Amino acid sequence: MIMKTKPVNHLLLLFFATITLQFIACRQDRQSSPADTRGDSIYTKEYLVSIHMQEPDRAMEIIDTIEARKLEPQYMIHYMRCIVYQNALSQPRLAIYHAIQATNDPRFEQENPNNCCTAYNLLSERDYRRNNFTSSLTYAKRGLDIAKRANLPLQELNFTYAMGRSMLSSGNVEEGMRMMKYVLHQDSVRYASPQDMIEANHVVYIAGEMMEVFFRRGMLEEAKSLIPHAEHTLELLDLCAQFPEGLKKIRQMEIYSIIMRIYDEVGDYAKSEAYLQRMLASDSSSPSSLVRAAGHYLTTKRYQEMLSTLDKVDVFFHSQFDSISNDYLNNVLNRQLEAYVSLGRDHDARVTAQRIITIKDSLYNRSQEGDAAQLSKIYETQEKEELLREQDRKLATQHTYLIIILIILALACAFVGVMIYYNRRINRQSKATVRAIRQLIDPNTDKEVNESTTKVMEDMQLRQAAHLFRSNPQLEVSEVATKCGFSDQQQFQHLFIRQFGLQPGEYRKWSLRLKREEENPQEGRIKQREESDKMKSSFIQNMSHEIRTPLNQISGFVQLLTDPDMSMDEIEKRKVNDIIAEQTQYMTLMLNTFLEMSDYESSDDILPADELTIEDLLVEVYDITPAPHEGVEVSHVNRSGLDTCSVNAKGVKRLLACLMNNAVKFTEQGSIELACYRDEQEHICFSVTDTGRGIPEGEDEKIFTNFYKVDEYVPGAGLGLSLARLIAHRLGATLMLDRTYTAQGARFVLTLP
Repeated sequence: MIMKTKPVNHLLLLFFATITLQFIACRQDRQSSPADTRGDSIYTKEYLVSIHMQEPDRAMEIIDTIEARKLEPQYMIHYMRCIVYQNALSQPRLAIYHAIQATNDPRFEQENPNNCCTAYNLLSERDYRRNNFTSSLTYAKRGLDIAKRANLPLQELNFTYAMGRSMLSSGNVEEGMRMMKYVLHQDSVRYASPQDMIEANHVVYIAGEMMEVFFRRGMLEEAKSLIPHAEHTLELLDLCAQFPEGLKKIRQMEIYSIIMRIYDEVGDYAKSEAYLQRMLASDSSSPSSLVRAAGHYLTTKRYQEMLSTLDKVDVFFHSQFDSISNDYLNNVLNRQLEAYVSLGRDHDARVTAQRIITIKDSLYNRSQEGDAAQLSKIYETQEKEELLREQDRKLATQHTYLIIILIILALACAFVGVMIYYNRRINRQSKATVRAIRQLIDPNTDKEVNESTTKVMEDMQLRQAAHLFRSNPQLEVSEVATKCGFSDQQQFQHLFIRQFGLQPGEYRKWSLRLKREEENPQEGRIKQREESDKMKSSFIQNMSHEIRTPLNQISGFVQLLTDPDMSMDEIEKRKVNDIIAEQTQYMTLMLNTFLEMSDYESSDDILPADELTIEDLLVEVYDITPAPHEGVEVSHVNRSGLDTCSVNAKGVKRLLACLMNNAVKFTEQGSIELACYRDEQEHICFSVTDTGRGIPEGEDEKIFTNFYKVDEYVPGAGLGLSLARLIAHRLGATLMLDRTYTAQGARFVLTLP
């Protein structure tokens, strides 16, 4: 039998190893390309940030490559596209779409909170500019929560200001003012001496932005009250050595410009003129400063100076910017028209008005075309993402099938290995007996036969020792060892433990039972041989049945899944996958249980005790108990009056789990209770009580034998209670069926020593 099984085992192992190596190679091949490209510095977010303003098209190509090679998660792909569309390509609809897609992924907030805050800032700002203050406030609140959790103080202040601005604009003036003043106070306290460019820029930006909000809402007194603070923030820029000179001039121009407009509005033209000169001193040639100066000239009715300034702006737009834009329309043509009308230059006014009408028509057509192009791009992006998701799903399905096949092969190899092990063990015992008989017939045998004979003789001496313990339990261990021919008592104890699994002294505890078995030695030996043969046959039959049944199901369904001629819809495939997973889990649990039994049978030593909290133990067992039948209530309670107990943690948890699993399996209605209490002798006891089918009379001990099942039609291998009894023995405890419990169901009681 061994010679027939051995080649099969080797073939299975070889096939399993081949499939495993191919699977690993495929995974490495798939991962090698992204890993290799990681070393290329252009496929990084930092590189994209550095080039996206100058080379937006190249930046988008790099993002497409990163997405195809899966170098970044999908939310980061959306975020990078959002930045390019917003900053470089001026396509706000696409920027907002990708910002929303990025923030919809919960990993974005968890792994990149700062970038996530930037996306929410963009969404909040977009809705505020469109006067959708409620939506802007919602985005700002989400960003504030993320900034607080990630400890991003600057982002917290930005979102707090955005919330106050939206509340103020939506009519909640008191709360809006409170939040904006809070930000102003925090800026004064936290960033009185900014340490870097970002902090300094934030302080100046908030001061100017707040004055702008008050100015637009007609809150001129509040705007004027911020002028000293705004001028102070400009002084802070000089303290920050890292702040670029060009950006410093832009911030100065913006602050002086809004102050100038405030004084223009209140009619203090002397001060507005002074701030005009400061603004021009900071930046006298850029279109932004010239447009702001033209606004001042319009307010003070200095139309010729205004037209002269606008002519310079007109040259800038025609040479460097797009002259068909809202900026050109509002900042140049509309103001020129107003100046021409005020000066009475009717011809120039008519020409300018005609240009305004023409540009408005062009802007409308361009807006329609741009929106259509952006919507088309969004649909194209959605289709591409759906295609990628479909490819990922197919790949995941293929991996699942391959893993299932590997698991089946592994279980098959494990089963064959277990069968070979026990087959060889039985053959070795048989061969040893045959060699012993041959030695008695012909003493001139080889060394191996002599060694086998020695082992048989030792077995006979040990059996004689066991007989002496049963018939004369009063004898000392040393006396029994001497009578049986052992001169070394330590060697005798070692051999006795190896043979019977007990210390010689402990063996005396079983003397009465063993003595009854020895009253009729001949019948006892025959019965023992019969029981041994029956156990071997029962073990092989049960193991064969319990493994072959699910293995046949798994094999059949895998053939269905892999058959190219077999068409199955997704619902049928999921059902088949569920059945395969269920049967695989069943085989795994059964083999694990068998290995646990083998481990606990390997020794009779009492397991080391741990100090456990009883309530925690009950909760842990309760948590790992499988879901019961519908309507069955599962509970746990500590009635012992004690907080702790001393017992091996792993063993007692596994034992109680076996009892709870057994109760769940056989209880279809009613309740299951896991309890701890103390009996009359003050021993700590754990009980599992159910309202299930109960245990028939006369089967109190049979239920603890391997593979024994009260109901053959209930799924399971019949090993749970056997394992529980083995663990109880190793704990030094007793596990019994409580026959004093007469209600519906059954109660098992574990009594600790």
